[in-house]
Amino acid sequence: LKLNYTGEWYSYGFSPALQSAGGDLISRPSFDAARGALNGPAAVRAMTAIQSWFSNERVDPNLDDAAFTTGRVALSWAGHWEFERYREKWGNDLVVLPLPDFGTGSHSGQGSWVWGIAQNSAHPKAAARFISFLLQKDEVLRMTSVNGAVPATRSAVAASRRYGPQGPLRLFADQLTSGVTVPRPETPAYPVISSVFEQAFHDIRNGADVQQTLDRAAAIIDRDIADNQGYPWLERP
Repeated sequence: LKLNYTGEWYSYGFSPALQSAGGDLISRPSFDAARGALNGPAAVRAMTAIQSWFSNERVDPNLDDAAFTTGRVALSWAGHWEFERYREKWGNDLVVLPLPDFGTGSHSGQGSWVWGIAQNSAHPKAAARFISFLLQKDEVLRMTSVNGAVPATRSAVAASRRYGPQGPLRLFADQLTSGVTVPRPETPAYPVISSVFEQAFHDIRNGADVQQTLDRAAAIIDRDIADNQGYPWLERP
């Protein structure tokens, strides 16, 4: 489960389990409360299932980041960035699979680094030209050939040797276009959401009561939202 990672991995990697069960990190599309989403019955079921993997000793902590490459485990819950390293080890025996179905169908994360132009930029037109350059198919492919990410345009996906129609990572592109993926919450509260969920995951992993842990996490997130008057400057969808 890549527990050698810290930070953003936990929201990116494991909130799809909540969403697959019917829960979430926060209510959508209002983004106004975590209570009922993060600590509701569906989320509790998902995290209880994950906790059982630990209590039944089915998880390798992977602190040396070698559990999969040395063959200690047969499954690695990871992202596309690991593909080349894993393929170098296992060759054609490597199989890319969707995440487990916790009740409402398999889900996975989405979203990576993005480009934007600051409102007070002194050179917005030049910045726009630069971004337009980066969005050309060949430039998208140049970037993603290095970082391993899914190309962010359909034309680049179609031309990609990894993500194109016959590519070994086609599953990722298909999930993006079929609605299987779920973006992380688009709210100023997200840094709090992410850090709180990471701590909750670790507590649950170590045997804490699932319901109480998620109740506490939801309360912290909702307090942040309340302290910021609901983030009224956030444009709602």
